[in-house]
Amino acid sequence: MSTSTRAAPSGLRKDMQQKRDQKYSVEDEIKVRGWIESLLGIKLKNQNTGMAPFAECLKDGQVLCNLMNHLQPGAIKKVNTQSFAFKQMENISSFLKAAEAYGVPNSSLFQTVDLYEEQDVGSVVNCLYSLAGQARKKGVNVEIGIAVQDPNKREFSEETLAAGKAVLSQQAGFTGGASQAGSGGFGNTRKL
Repeated sequence: MSTSTRAAPSGLRKDMQQKRDQKYSVEDEIKVRGWIESLLGIKLKNQNTGMAPFAECLKDGQVLCNLMNHLQPGAIKKVNTQSFAFKQMENISSFLKAAEAYGVPNSSLFQTVDLYEEQDVGSVVNCLYSLAGQARKKGVNVEIGIAVQDPNKREFSEETLAAGKAVLSQQAGFTGGASQAGSGGFGNTRKL
């Protein structure tokens, strides 16, 4: 149950929310929850699983900021401890900026309202998975996430590039001189 003060979604927005909710993986949440707890040496305040309890644990942004500061000391200078909504959202925003600077792709980040108003808690879990992958890449012993690899960028000389332009592939539409001439046109049968 959402703790948001927004009206319940209806129409297309309701359909979209249901799709997001269906994609939520409690199994992934448990893995992310375990990673956070083991890395920080704490137990999250709500041990129930599901979108609402998990969002409740992270909603003030303090756990996220502490996680980021553990992975990269000093990444977030000030962690707000006040219970004002704008201070909590500021913590979440600080985490997102630090995560992007740490190497989490922009496409893996979530919006502040996705967590604070529980609009898409699944994207929060996905972001934390991506963060774990970046941590693994940087040498942190991480059991979850996908190990991110460096791009395999290739450099070609001008001579090689020019030679490649001269090759005309059959996949580019070249038929080797074949045509449909003499096929008789539309509706005629082929003579064998």
